[in-house]
Amino acid sequence: GNGKSTSIRQTSPELIPNISSIRIINAGYNHNMAADTANMIYWWGKNDKGQSLGYGNTADIMTPQPHAITLSEQFSAGYDYGVYIDDVEGKIYGVGNNAHGQLGITRTYYFDEPKQLSGLTNVKQIIGYPGYYLKNDGTVWRRIFNETNNTYSVSEISGFSEITQITNSHVLKSNGTVYTLGNNQQVSGVSGVEQISEGIALTSSNQVYEIGGSSSSLV
Repeated sequence: GNGKSTSIRQTSPELIPNISSIRIINAGYNHNMAADTANMIYWWGKNDKGQSLGYGNTADIMTPQPHAITLSEQFSAGYDYGVYIDDVEGKIYGVGNNAHGQLGITRTYYFDEPKQLSGLTNVKQIIGYPGYYLKNDGTVWRRIFNETNNTYSVSEISGFSEITQITNSHVLKSNGTVYTLGNNQQVSGVSGVEQISEGIALTSSNQVYEIGGSSSSLV
């Protein structure tokens, strides 16, 4: 949603009402999440699985509304679900569609109220799908769902240490090198990286590289 009280398609940028001092924003398929400088988290958009608010209802949220749990430093909006870290308690919560166990909770159709994800502590960053977690000690973990017995498990991905940031496909090490998340191959042609986003790396000299697999090219 565009944060307005109507569902008309928006073809040009307009200011989203009811929120200000936003420092982080994350877009799902039909819903959005944002956090302000006071770490208050806001959700809005499609809510048929409870993904936009998690207040125990499935009515669409047409304008940004504050979430019941505040002080969330990290969150990720999936296709029709969301996961976030509650910085006060240090716990991970999920809300929305869980038909395939994507929230990391014993399988059910959906959760319209936040449910805690067990098995993880000291998490620094989360990627909602396919379920990657970066812990404060620099290790990377993954959520795996077992279709046979309808359970999930969380296990460390071997070969990674001193990781400071993750995306769906790459990890950034503390020495400024980037590796593929699938097979742990170093991305060639780029070093001194300070930040990565999906398919993009920013170096300490403010150069931007496009990264794909284990290769890179200067933009």
